[in-house]
Amino acid sequence: MALPTVTVGGQLTLPNSDPIANARVKFTLSVASSDLTSNAVVLGKPFEAVTDANGNISLDLWANERGFENSHYNAVAYIAESGVEVAYKLGSFQVTAAGSHDLATLLTEAVVRDADVDAQTLEAALRAETAAQEAEADRLLVNPANIEASILAQVPAVVDDRIGFQAIIDSELGGVSADGVFFETIDEAMDAAPYGCHLTLRLMRDQTHVVNQVNFLRGRSVRFLPTGGGANPIVAPTAVSNGTHNLVNGFSADVHGGGILSNGVDWAMPAKADAGLPWDALNDTMCRYSCDMTVQMRWGTVTFADTTGIMSAFEANAHLQLGNMTCDGPGFGVKRLANGTASIARVSVTAQNGFQYHEGGTLGQNVLMN
Repeated sequence: MALPTVTVGGQLTLPNSDPIANARVKFTLSVASSDLTSNAVVLGKPFEAVTDANGNISLDLWANERGFENSHYNAVAYIAESGVEVAYKLGSFQVTAAGSHDLATLLTEAVVRDADVDAQTLEAALRAETAAQEAEADRLLVNPANIEASILAQVPAVVDDRIGFQAIIDSELGGVSADGVFFETIDEAMDAAPYGCHLTLRLMRDQTHVVNQVNFLRGRSVRFLPTGGGANPIVAPTAVSNGTHNLVNGFSADVHGGGILSNGVDWAMPAKADAGLPWDALNDTMCRYSCDMTVQMRWGTVTFADTTGIMSAFEANAHLQLGNMTCDGPGFGVKRLANGTASIARVSVTAQNGFQYHEGGTLGQNVLMN
């Protein structure tokens, strides 16, 4: 039986009303849902549509109110700017079953649970869930040893899946895999990984992996490793302009700390998004902000198109370790040393074309370097 859908349309424009043509708009269902009338299971795999020459988009979507789960759609627009796709989050919305809908109107409405859901279906599901919970409680009470066995059985899965989170990044994937292991972008994997975990990102070789947002480490240690065959994967943070300054889309340690290990991965730091504006003094490095953090980079290359940096020491203790690396261009290992302290360890590093290990600071006072 075909899944019932309704039409959602709209237009993307710039603030000056110019239409945005050829923009990719990606829609993702927040949770897999069961359609109440057709018995179909609607998965949360992302899909996309492309705007026409006038910035218009039209597509058929399953209505959220037809499902038992409280689902909604997340919409993100990807727009090409200077040869690089930049992501703009449009927001979240829910689709009702009646008539067609305007995307702009849906995005202004609150995401709520629709009250007009089959009450009998809800009641039956709640009764079944209550009975299952009571049966499990009775089983555990009968044999206290089962409690320990149940907990021990769950510990390895929790450690493997939540504390040791792993993801494979394939820029040609076109979305997130159903098992949550493969991601199209580094940003998507960072959003999915739990705070405080040991996160391993395995990047497909022969691909450039663009970073289109500031990713907060939130206490996570992140490893970037290559996978597959071919040349080193490239991580390419983008630059954006806020009208007064240029900023780097990278990684922020904020108040929770964190660390980055890059092994066998190349990095390409960006040029300015707006050549007429300066860099933002607090947001012009790959990793930054006011907390202790460590960046280790091994067996790769960092290229700088401008005077950005690998990390900053703004009101923080920054620890940079470089091993068997080539640092090429007018960038810095550690910036903003006047506001913090740093230690810089280097082994077999080639520094060329203007690269400097630190900006500011005095050896023996607020920077130690071998």
